[in-house]
Amino acid sequence: MDWTKLIDRFFGFLCGLIPGSVVVAVAALHRPDVWSDFWKLANFGYQTKVAVLVGIAFVTGTSVNSFLGALVGGISSGLAAYKAEKRAQALRKSGGSAGASAPAEEPQVAYWRDLTWRKLVAAYLGDAAPEDLQPFADEAEFNQALEIANGLPQPDKARELSLIARRNSPAGMQQNDALWQGCWNRLHAVTARPSNSTMAMALTLVSAYGGASLIALLAAPWTPELRRWWILLPCVYYVLMMAVEGFTVHTQGRDAGLLFEQQWQYLRTHVAKGEQTGEKG
Repeated sequence: MDWTKLIDRFFGFLCGLIPGSVVVAVAALHRPDVWSDFWKLANFGYQTKVAVLVGIAFVTGTSVNSFLGALVGGISSGLAAYKAEKRAQALRKSGGSAGASAPAEEPQVAYWRDLTWRKLVAAYLGDAAPEDLQPFADEAEFNQALEIANGLPQPDKARELSLIARRNSPAGMQQNDALWQGCWNRLHAVTARPSNSTMAMALTLVSAYGGASLIALLAAPWTPELRRWWILLPCVYYVLMMAVEGFTVHTQGRDAGLLFEQQWQYLRTHVAKGEQTGEKG
């Protein structure tokens, strides 16, 4: 029996049950007559009733967690799109007015063009890695490459000339760059997850408690039983923790330097262990 998978499934069930149980409790407080009638049903036994309530709590809680996840993701994407639009507007204004200077912002660093990073990715992906094409620095380098290729015997000459053609093609280089950027994005999705399973569980648990606390705070104005300081204070704490966690994830996801460091460490660790994946992206 794989205890790790069993624990993960139980933990996922628990995280869905936490906010769902609050929803069930709030519903019971608002409709005590329905709650009382449910327990008086003679056609179902006690264990069946408990199972029904647990099932309702799990489904409801999972829906709450999914909604909050989508909400946080939507807000993060909206902020990113808003900032991108503001930068685009600033660039258009600076380009349209005479003598105007461009916004003093550092250009985005394309870390997927780093030569050492590409070598690590190629060692990790194996045959699935894109071809590492580097543009020519100038016309002199292009002419020198042509001269060397023309002096080679076949089939080396044909192979080198084909490589030179690919390196000298703007469309081909753009497509190759997009492939490496795709590798960067997929590795970001892998390295963004906490490597420590305990830390990942802790963050998920904080999110579950945050969702349950948010439900309690929203229901408190219409539920007198929840308007107790010893209930509201922990709820405010967990909502703030959930907000801080979401802000931290958003900030780290926008820090290209941090993402590069995470991928660097991930690749070095896995390549050093001799691990390799041949899956094509």
